Amino acid sequence: MGPTIEALTRDFSWSVIEALRSYDAERTGVPCPASLLKNATQARQAFHGSVLRRRDGTYHIVDFTGGVKTSGDAICLMLKPLAGGPAKQFYPAELAQSVEWISMACLSNKSFSDTSDTPPLKQGGRAVAGIKLAGTEIDCRILWDETKHQIRLDTASGTVQELEGATPEQISNKTDLLGAPWDVARPEINHELLEGIRGRVVDVDDFLSGLAEAVWTQEHPDLTQRQIQQLLASTAHDDASLVRCRAIAGQHFDRMLGSILIIDRAELTFGFLGAFLAALAGRQHLGRLAMVMLAADRARVTAALASLFDLLSAVRDLEPRLVEQAMETAEEQETAWEAGAHRARLLVHELYQRRAPPEAARRAPLQGAQVGAAQGLSLIHI
Repeated sequence: MGPTIEALTRDFSWSVIEALRSYDAERTGVPCPASLLKNATQARQAFHGSVLRRRDGTYHIVDFTGGVKTSGDAICLMLKPLAGGPAKQFYPAELAQSVEWISMACLSNKSFSDTSDTPPLKQGGRAVAGIKLAGTEIDCRILWDETKHQIRLDTASGTVQELEGATPEQISNKTDLLGAPWDVARPEINHELLEGIRGRVVDVDDFLSGLAEAVWTQEHPDLTQRQIQQLLASTAHDDASLVRCRAIAGQHFDRMLGSILIIDRAELTFGFLGAFLAALAGRQHLGRLAMVMLAADRARVTAALASLFDLLSAVRDLEPRLVEQAMETAEEQETAWEAGAHRARLLVHELYQRRAPPEAARRAPLQGAQVGAAQGLSLIHI
């Protein structure tokens, strides 16, 4: 069975989101919690003994043991309601949709004064490393009292009384271990930087070179990858076969742009592309981050274009008129930035109509393809 539209769009979205998470971590020096669900061992270290808030306002605990589970290729969290009740398994897609805030590995199950061996002391990794009251050198613990269904703040002197009944976030804010948004939040980016990037035309030469090589490779199906690389290396840049492949690649690229109503390559600006990619991946609020990410790294531009080309080509094979139908209701926008987001939303709506039932989407492992030129160019449909 071949790939479905849902699988294709899920993989594309995941690859864009992962690229944005990676770039934001490079930019800030702090990885977002959602990006830590790639490796089970890493996830256990990061999430056991955590407290989080879902979008509905409820707080949940990731227990000290058994709070991280693998299900197929997916790494899931077992969320136990702070108010009481059994833990429930949440897949990465569900976590992305429902979790807003988390304080990772911050919890302890015993106060400083409880020196008994029953029950044994359990702590999250960051609690083991030590937590202090904000602005002081006073050691503290964020206690999870499962019996009383509460979180409280404890020091060697006892419970911090002024925080009786406080929310986990209020308690976390009184320590040197602050919580964080679950996923990449809307970043603060210098306005002058944005204005300097927004209208710049995207340099697509590297992508077109890779696409031309992919066309050339498809014309030599009997050669191994090593033989292909050797032959390419020995072929003159102006060789007629390569010139023809570059022309074919340009035609395929222009057809892709035309399908999203870009008639001239000069219309493909960082503003348009950043907004389009972010909105198509369901992260419209990260459009500015996508724009800055692309402008900062030619390799990411090539990878993003390859991933987009791959998606639109594969969708066209499954539903030849889908993209064009989505664009039929497109309206003029004041800026290329707004046009990119607008057209992506139209395409998302059209793709959504082809989705599988919610249960199938919920259980998808979300281990999508990484943004990368090699991945994107390996599935070109000529």
